[in-house]
Amino acid sequence: MERESYKGGRVECFFLGSLENDSYYMLDVNSLYPFVMRSNPFPVKYIRISHNYTVGGLHRIVRTKAVVAKVLIET
Repeated sequence: MERESYKGGRVECFFLGSLENDSYYMLDVNSLYPFVMRSNPFPVKYIRISHNYTVGGLHRIVRTKAVVAKVLIET
């Protein structure tokens, strides 16, 4: 699920114009995300898997815990 949420990134223009007469490097800063995840500690196991939380129950949990959720929202 975490891989499904990895989309997009920060896109900015730091220079407008023509770059001439010098050497330049192109950097894909968005690709730093996998590098950081590989090089730093990250929780990889769930403490608990639970189902069918109420809105109130989930509201209490997210005050002190990190939550990964797959939800269905009816519109």
